[in-house]
Amino acid sequence: VPDMIMVSPQMIEKRQWINACEALTNIVTYSEKNINNQLFDILIDKAIEFGRAQLTQNRISSYDARAIAKAYITRGDGKMALEVINSIPEEKKDHWILYRQAEAENMIGDIKAVATAVRAIELLEKDKKNINNLIDESIMQTIVYKDLRDMLANSQKEIS
Repeated sequence: VPDMIMVSPQMIEKRQWINACEALTNIVTYSEKNINNQLFDILIDKAIEFGRAQLTQNRISSYDARAIAKAYITRGDGKMALEVINSIPEEKKDHWILYRQAEAENMIGDIKAVATAVRAIELLEKDKKNINNLIDESIMQTIVYKDLRDMLANSQKEIS
């Protein structure tokens, strides 16, 4: 880990920035913030540093936006996650980015999270190509569906 936090975007090739952002975010996701708050903050800040560097590129893909949004969501910054996601045209948004959008909307208390989550589930069910590429589609569907369905259930409780 020490080497990872010493590297800056200027030290590696631009094409690796999004990979560094996502790798650091994934490490943070599996660490417990309450066990080592300082390490959590260092790693997520480094992930976001690489994400911001990627945002300086002329065009970012929906994959890039999803990875950067995931970093902001992990940090607890739904507003910044939505700013990144909203840079992607609606017609380019797949279920992966809509999943992160629903998370971010839910995080900031936006009622649109419910509709976004439903749309993400609908697109996931239609995405045969991606589902066939997953190592274990049943596990992936269970994780995504559970997260989105929990979000929907919680939002509907708040409305009632």
